[in-house]
Amino acid sequence: MTRPTTTPDGESGLTLIEVMVAMFIFALISIGIALSISSSLLLTNDTRARETAANLAAQEIDLDRSASNVFAVTDTSWTTVVNGTTFTIARGTDWVSTNNSSVACGAGGGTLQYKKVNIAVTWAGMRAATQPVRADTLIAPNSRINDPTLGTIIVSVKSASGAGTPGVVVSVAPSSTPNGATALTTTPAATDSDGCTYALKVSPGNYDVTLSNPNYLDINQNPTPVLSTLQVTAGTAASAPFTYDNSGIFTLQYQNPTAVRPTNLNLTFVNPIGGAYVQPIGAATTTRLFPFSDGYAALAGKYVAPIGTAPSCTNVDPAAWTTPAADGAVGHTVQAAAALPGQTQSTRLIAMGVVTVTGLASNSYLTAVSQAPIPATGDPGCTTPNTYTFPKLTSGSSMTIALPFGAWKLYTGSSSGSTATTIATTAIAFVTRGVASPVQATITLDPRTVGP
Repeated sequence: MTRPTTTPDGESGLTLIEVMVAMFIFALISIGIALSISSSLLLTNDTRARETAANLAAQEIDLDRSASNVFAVTDTSWTTVVNGTTFTIARGTDWVSTNNSSVACGAGGGTLQYKKVNIAVTWAGMRAATQPVRADTLIAPNSRINDPTLGTIIVSVKSASGAGTPGVVVSVAPSSTPNGATALTTTPAATDSDGCTYALKVSPGNYDVTLSNPNYLDINQNPTPVLSTLQVTAGTAASAPFTYDNSGIFTLQYQNPTAVRPTNLNLTFVNPIGGAYVQPIGAATTTRLFPFSDGYAALAGKYVAPIGTAPSCTNVDPAAWTTPAADGAVGHTVQAAAALPGQTQSTRLIAMGVVTVTGLASNSYLTAVSQAPIPATGDPGCTTPNTYTFPKLTSGSSMTIALPFGAWKLYTGSSSGSTATTIATTAIAFVTRGVASPVQATITLDPRTVGP
């Protein structure tokens, strides 16, 4: 008889549950250790990167303080790689003047004293809570830039975005009433990366400051803006601020491109900031405008905003036709189009009134003269006279023409601009919306439409 085998209680094996519990506890401990090691490595790497960043900031401060030309120390940023880590170094600068102002170019007034330099260093893989390494200094010019008996002209040029406009050519000359001003012995440098340049040790008096750069415009569409009669006094700095940028290029598009447009056509470009700018277009297919971010609404004709009792011309703007027509048609706001600096953008389709004139003699000319609004036509009116001419009719006896909206009387003659013969409204057929007034021999071109 075989005796059963027994195992002492102390030598019993582990159950599956006990093994799983043990593994879970081991995993928790391992994860904690791994996190601690990982955190320690991150802190070590961050500390090492921060030490390197501090050295880079200190090195850049030393280089800036040793610069031979304090005007060459400008806002900029760049990257460098140290031990496999990419560091970004950003330098910001401001002038500090005698009145304790600290603004770009030192244009806050007062005599320029020192240039404040701030260095900020960041690196790839920075933790979210880690702050950039910063270093600051004040740089005194190596040579005296001010004279108690002379003054300084600070030129600050901003782009459409508000950033500095670099590379702008600046000239400074005594104004027509110099009041002691004399010609500068040194021409100011082109604007730096901050859009700044300076005329130093300037004799007290009145000066004209002029900008020039190919294809650049100011907010008034002036390619060579001038700040006239800037007064410079001894021991102080005079500021000459400008907004000047590379123009946007607009391709002109018309709703009725086959209609003959006036040879002396004007377009009005309307911007909420720059206002209404009337530009002679003629046969041109493109134009350049200051690159406002919200763009321009293009209107055919010369728009003149109503100001008090002064003459105005609003009927060229479809939005001004606010009185609904019998069929409910109303005027609508012209949508704007924007072009970036140096870039090309098409305008929205430019609407014009279109008619066909018949019974014309060969080699004759058409002329359109604006008229007072005809009652009950909904025309908001135009009190500034306008005359448009058309090219010679070389063949056929009819011409389909486009005109700005409003009331017009048409004439024909043997020379351009002739008003020898009035064209009866019976010889005029409307291609777009309009109404004829036979008694006055006048047509009204109407921009109102039904629906949006």
